[in-house]
Amino acid sequence: MDGASPVVTIAIVTYNATDYVRRCLESIRELSAVPFEVIVVDNASAEETRSYLRGVDWIRLILNDENRLWCPALNQALAAARGSSRYFMLLNPDVEILDRDWLQRLIAILESDDRIGITGTQHNYRPLGPMFGAIDGHCFMFRRRLYMDPEIGPLDESYPWNGSPYVFTAKAWRKGWIYRVHPPSPRILVHHKGRSRATAKSPVLNRKIDARGILERAGLNPWRENRIFTPFRRALIRRGRLPS
Repeated sequence: MDGASPVVTIAIVTYNATDYVRRCLESIRELSAVPFEVIVVDNASAEETRSYLRGVDWIRLILNDENRLWCPALNQALAAARGSSRYFMLLNPDVEILDRDWLQRLIAILESDDRIGITGTQHNYRPLGPMFGAIDGHCFMFRRRLYMDPEIGPLDESYPWNGSPYVFTAKAWRKGWIYRVHPPSPRILVHHKGRSRATAKSPVLNRKIDARGILERAGLNPWRENRIFTPFRRALIRRGRLPS
């Protein structure tokens, strides 16, 4: 946001999909009332996307000569965040903001309880305690202090596409931080899903998430939930209640 020290740093990694990137950036600028900065790392997109990004004068742009994939590029962006930012957000380039209060609502969740370190709009449920999943990476917001804690941050690049938010959450949980999901109503954004993935000619390297192993390496003691309780717990989490 022009003329104000950012409270939130929004990190976005782009790879082609110019139309969706444009919708994402325009909706952020139009519907964000909290001081923010957007740092875009472009992973060697075609010239159409790069030309558009160079013309957006209110973002901070990093151009990679190769596709470093999602997680390494996000670490690039967050390393460049301004010192005034108290919150970091990972946002996919195919997300479109719908609600002017979207940042306020997410910040309010983090500030509602000193234990809450992470929030976002979608929960990926896993029947493994104590975490029972994590916030999806397409909108993943957290306190800056978590990222700066060497026992939690930076993002784990051994999961270059998916998995790093789960690892991050597990490390944070071990240190006493929990997450809370933004409830489904009001709907504050839409994720158009997969619009900026690499094509079959340039595939994205995905690594299967070893959920139990991630919890164990973080120093947690995973246990599998009884199926009887799974629907009830999923409903509580979906409504924005804390995982127990």
